[in-house]
Amino acid sequence: MEENQKYQQNKYKITAKVVDRDEGLKEYDNIRMIRVVSRDYNLLIMEDYMPIIGRVGRSVELITEDETIKFSPVQGFFMHKKNEFYLLIENYELDSVDAKPMDDENVDSEDEAASEKED
Repeated sequence: MEENQKYQQNKYKITAKVVDRDEGLKEYDNIRMIRVVSRDYNLLIMEDYMPIIGRVGRSVELITEDETIKFSPVQGFFMHKKNEFYLLIENYELDSVDAKPMDDENVDSEDEAASEKED
């Protein structure tokens, strides 16, 4: 019976550890999925996801059964391995590079505007 109750409490296998300068280490368990958003990618990490390491440039969301824990805007690094997610937060601001829009249309129009100025 105790194993059944433990399974009910920890329905999901992912655990998360978040470290920043102000609040130190915070641990979260029973995470359903993790959303990582940066300028170059938008990841949704679920149970048994492949090992991955990367840089965070916009936001991270830890999604549980009952709530969503959001870190935004944030800069730092993350690693996910064997259903353990680690987030190292450098600061709670965006770089000028990460603050730019993600859509390719703006990049193309900026390139065209630059080439017109050269002519």
